[in-house]
Amino acid sequence: MKNKTIFIIAIPVLSVSVFFASLWYFSGRLLYPPWKTASLAEEPPEYWGENYGNLRLQKKIVFSEVAVESENGRLAGWYVPYYLNMGKSSALSKATVFFLHGAGADRRQGFRYLKFFLNRGYDVYLFDLSGHGESSFKTAGFSFGIREHKDAIAIFNHLKKKYASVTGMGTSTGASSLLIALDELDGIHAVIAENPFYSPDRFITEIPSITFVPKWYSRMVLQLVYFRGGFTGNRSAGEGVASQSRIPVLFIHSKKDRFIPYRQTLDLYNMYRGPKKLYITEGGGHTVIWDSEPELYENTVDSFLKELPAEIKI
Repeated sequence: MKNKTIFIIAIPVLSVSVFFASLWYFSGRLLYPPWKTASLAEEPPEYWGENYGNLRLQKKIVFSEVAVESENGRLAGWYVPYYLNMGKSSALSKATVFFLHGAGADRRQGFRYLKFFLNRGYDVYLFDLSGHGESSFKTAGFSFGIREHKDAIAIFNHLKKKYASVTGMGTSTGASSLLIALDELDGIHAVIAENPFYSPDRFITEIPSITFVPKWYSRMVLQLVYFRGGFTGNRSAGEGVASQSRIPVLFIHSKKDRFIPYRQTLDLYNMYRGPKKLYITEGGGHTVIWDSEPELYENTVDSFLKELPAEIKI
């Protein structure tokens, strides 16, 4: 009888313990994604490009190390000048583009786009978001762009002092960060947002591979992420696009994205009241749209840039 009583008590206690342990585990996975790299010495996916996109390992591209101070910490990056890479004397281009990577990645993720933008006269900046790569951080952990959007603002404010035209490009968290920051990017000429997510809530409740998980459970995980990360879900890409109507935005997503459903980008596009263009592709996947069809991707970006008002063209 005594053993039976202990068993009856142990089952619910064990169940509750497993339940809360699972919440802690999954919130930790979100807050601290399995980083592809903790520094630029580790090897990311090969599809990032030659030498894994690490400019330090090749001699074909002229670049220099740069840093920008953000509210989140010191952001490390690379400056790739148009003129020096075209065999000309040192000078700033009139236009520049900066790239922001996704969560768990670093600046090398933007290597694939270097040739495209250099060939069109842009200086290019590739940065590590705070807490990624070689950038420092005051508060660790992924925050769905809520903290990271401050990095986008810091980079833009630094570059707008030097260039007549500044374009921001981001993928996944980098794209969402740009959209969250839209209303604070005063004077930015254009934004290219590849596979952004609409909000933290939709990020966690609409991941295709875990749609079997009850939404109430996913939201409990999200609340624990907020608690452990020391931030709130008071900002989102959805709110960002609703607050702005002047900046030209190119929205990009793949129907084969198995991480962030493309309908989130459709909703962002439909909500946005400013100049906009939409590119939904049948190929590729999350952050690998260019890799699947680079010619179509670049033609779409070209078309977007050429349609910008005359006063903000290169």
